[in-house]
Parts: sequence; structure tokens; C-alpha cells
Amino acid sequence: MSLRTSAVRTLALAGAALAVTAAPVRAQALPTAQQVVARYVQAIGGLQALSSQQYRHMTAEMSMPAAGITINMDAYQARQGNKFVVKMEIPGMGNMGMGYDGQTAWSSNPMSGPKLLEGKELAEALRQYDFESNMNFARMYQAMETVGRDTLNGESCVQVRMTTQSGDQVMNCFADDDGMLIAASVNATTEAGTMQSDILFSDYRDFGGIKMPATTRMSAMGQQMEIHVKSISTEPIDASMFALPAEIAALKSN
Repeated sequence: MSLRTSAVRTLALAGAALAVTAAPVRAQALPTAQQVVARYVQAIGGLQALSSQQYRHMTAEMSMPAAGITINMDAYQARQGNKFVVKMEIPGMGNMGMGYDGQTAWSSNPMSGPKLLEGKELAEALRQYDFESNMNFARMYQAMETVGRDTLNGESCVQVRMTTQSGDQVMNCFADDDGMLIAASVNATTEAGTMQSDILFSDYRDFGGIKMPATTRMSAMGQQMEIHVKSISTEPIDASMFALPAEIAALKSN
């Protein structure tokens, strides 16, 4: 046996030994989706703090810098019945809104008028505005799996693919250092059809015992949008806030 052959065999055996040794390390490098989500829930305040909130009233400013548009938004949510109402005022266009009174979901805007939500559009609205959306993933998604790591704005994060009961998928990325959700890639069903959105979450702050992102940046259909939360109140909201608007009630009765 030549010296060269022996050297090659020795290197091959060493490589095999390293591969066997390294395999368990690689297998342990990525936490399970359940571990990632459990760490995130603790990081934002824990399930007990989350369950203590019954209402939220968020005021925020939405802007589309490229279009020079700034929109003021009020969002009201109630845990019981998973009710919500979102109101927006668009300069030069008028008022937009959408909501759910526990039985009927609706939207209304100056372009298409009042509308009752159905099918996938209804499912997407209920998922998006669920009281525990982006918090209680174990309840929101029927399947979750860790698929890898990514680096966003210099921050390492663990990618977890989540699948809804209807088969829609969301790719969430949780920061390695503190466990916070820092990014999501979502396929959303809208009036314009299915829309791919890439979202970045930052500037987490304490709102009523739960840490939530005060800044959200979204990229969809070539447009950039930013949402800056001004305040979130957890004080009780009068039930009349969630009542169907007159034009929606008229549509429902037809």
C-alpha cells in the first residue's frame, strides 16, 4: 500500500468519524417548533398575562412612503366572541372599515362599497384579527415545523412554517437572542386576490402586560407600508362598538 493511499484512507476515516460526531450536533442545532413557540410566548409575557386581556383598542398610523399617504387607524377587539372593528380614514378618499360582530364579518370602502365577507376572505379576516393572532400559535395553527435558520437585518432567527386548518401557510422567523417574532411571510386572501406579504416586526413594547411590536414594515405587490402603534388600551369597550353598521345590516337582511 502506497503512502498516498494510506493518507487518503486515513483522511477518509477521519472525515467519517467527524461526520458521525458532528451529526448529533447538527440535529440539536435547531429547536423544535414547539420549543420555539413556547420560548416566544414566555418572552412576550406568558399565556397567563395574555389570557388576562379581554379588550384592546389600538390607535396607529399607517403610511405608504412611496405614495405619500398616511392613514390614521383605530382597531377595537374583544376576546368574547372574537369580535373586532377596524376603522381607517384615507385622505382624499374617505373612510374604510371592516369588522366582525361574532356572527357576521364585513368590509366597507369607497371603491367597492359595503360587503359581507365569505369563504377564504372571511377565514383570512378572522385569522388576521383573532384576539390571540401572532401570540397563541399553538391554538391558531394545526401544524408547525422548524425548517431552518435565516438572517434578517443582521439578526439570526429560526424559521418555523405554520399551517392553518384550511391549508394556508405562514413562515415565521423567531430571533435567536431573545425569542421574539421578527419576521413573517404570509399568503393573504384579499379583495384583489391572493397576496404575498413579507413583514418585519420591531420595537417591542409592553402594552398591558404583553409585549407587542410598535413598528411593523410590510412589503406586498411592490408597495411598502409601515405601521406605527401610538397606543393600546386594554380598558373595557362598549358592546355597541361592534354592532353592524346600518349598510351592512341592510345587506344581511336582503
